[in-house]
Amino acid sequence: MNEEPLGYSPLAEMGGRRVTAARDRFAERGWPTPREEGWRTLRVARAVQQRLLRGGEAADPEWRSLPRNGVRVRRLSDALREEGEGEGWLGELATSEVSPLVDLNMGLVTGGWVVRVEGEIEEPLEVMVDERGGIHPRLVLELAPGATATLVERHRGRGSHLLVVEAVVGSGARLTHYVVGDGEGEGQFACHGVRVGEGGEYALFFLPLRGRLLRADSAVMLAGEEAAARIEGLIVAGDREQFEHRLRVVHAAAKTVSRKRFRMVGLGKGRALFWGRAEVRPGAIGSEATQSCRSLLVGRGAEVVARPELEIECDEVRCSHGATVGKLDEIARFYLMSRGLSPEAAEALLIFAFVAEMVEEIPHSALAKEATAALGIRLPGRAVLEECDG
Repeated sequence: MNEEPLGYSPLAEMGGRRVTAARDRFAERGWPTPREEGWRTLRVARAVQQRLLRGGEAADPEWRSLPRNGVRVRRLSDALREEGEGEGWLGELATSEVSPLVDLNMGLVTGGWVVRVEGEIEEPLEVMVDERGGIHPRLVLELAPGATATLVERHRGRGSHLLVVEAVVGSGARLTHYVVGDGEGEGQFACHGVRVGEGGEYALFFLPLRGRLLRADSAVMLAGEEAAARIEGLIVAGDREQFEHRLRVVHAAAKTVSRKRFRMVGLGKGRALFWGRAEVRPGAIGSEATQSCRSLLVGRGAEVVARPELEIECDEVRCSHGATVGKLDEIARFYLMSRGLSPEAAEALLIFAFVAEMVEEIPHSALAKEATAALGIRLPGRAVLEECDG
């Protein structure tokens, strides 16, 4: 059980029995410990835990960009008043199976939004999560059948927060979702619960560009036939940085497809982790699930963990996974130095070449440029990268 008593949230009271049950579950189990599977590699300062357990005052995350047409936006507080306890949408997709921290967020929710998208929306919906937007915000997003939207979820600031996102991707709809870390907080967490309907498409890109600790726990349910998910991540962890993405994709219908591709780099004493699990349920015949994770260890004290898993409960499917961890190619490094580059510049160029494919294929051009700039700042010999970018 928790040594630190849970805080109080007036908004959480509006959620009714679901919120009470979630709060009781977390109070009983307590903060996850390194002895538990899934939490062995993460180091969370005690002060961060205490702050998240206390919660904070009511506040809503800030929309950095929000289209006017085709998007209906309501504050979470208003939606709860209009629809009572949020039956049918609050807590349906993001549950304690995604992460025990989902219950903590539900019990101490400080604000958030309920968003419905209809039609094809070209301008991204960009939401910023930091202390000003509350310590425990929540976002519920629904795409109507055939709708198209892009969500940029940006974690900023120096403080700690825990965001929960629940998303429904309707039949034939397409949602592109970016999780961007560019803050300096020692405890920033995100939990995602996503359901994709028949013929729907969901793409998730995990891009922790800088920070002290950013962890995402994502669960994607491919609920309709021919639903598809594409999950990619680029993790470059430098000194005193911890970046983790834990992902679970469930194939619950026939002819569903999931593709996961990650690149990780450990610099200095940085720590990076990708855990990807694909579950193919009975009846999901004709489904396909692939996973690929390539990692590069640069610093002597760096740590990278790649853990792909498969659970297949039916025949007539195609599934594969692979993970590699290596060091810089010394022959290539020597060649670059023989051409006049300093050891630092040669190292920077080889690291960037390792991740360049991922950066170049980011569909959001502004984020691709931002990722390139972030890499240039943290790598030695950055002048070489600036010349390449120019």
